[in-house]
Amino acid sequence: MLGWGVATFDGLYTLQSLVRTKTSGADGSFNQGRISDRKLDEMIDALKVTTDTKKRDAILKEALEITRDQAYYVPLHHQMRPWAMKKGVSITYSLDDRPQARFATVK
Repeated sequence: MLGWGVATFDGLYTLQSLVRTKTSGADGSFNQGRISDRKLDEMIDALKVTTDTKKRDAILKEALEITRDQAYYVPLHHQMRPWAMKKGVSITYSLDDRPQARFATVK
């Protein structure tokens, strides 16, 4: 079992590390299942250089769908951390699970 989080919120990081064929550098660095899919590799490489947002989003969507449909890896658990606040203190819960003081209010 592997814990995996992506601070950039970009699917390229996950795809490049977990499902791209192992070559050098980050390519396939955590590809423990020895996945090798030429079409997916080409898409991942295209994501690295595509700057057009719409094109990149379309490639990313398709690559993630292939990964899901082929069950190249199966997410088993998503860890959520509980938060507690002192009475009179509140903060907006952030989707990246990091509290940010700038969003805190103290009464």
